[in-house]
Amino acid sequence: MKLYHTMIRVKDLEESLEFYTGFLGLKEARRSTIGDEATLVFLTDESENYFIELTYNHDGRDYELGNQFGHLALVVDDLSA
Repeated sequence: MKLYHTMIRVKDLEESLEFYTGFLGLKEARRSTIGDEATLVFLTDESENYFIELTYNHDGRDYELGNQFGHLALVVDDLSA
């Protein structure tokens, strides 16, 4: 089993990207949009072994400290096992 990424919801995508790329030195690996609902940006370091997924919901919802966490994604060799 391998920890693949952690998803975090953000209120301001550009400000969050500035922090994760500018301050922490991560790079944007990929970006996708889910219709008008959300933008997903995956960030990683040079090793590309682990990702942080920033999720920006377009509906303007607000988050408080502690409720912006979304999920952990795992990779397994055999899901049935």
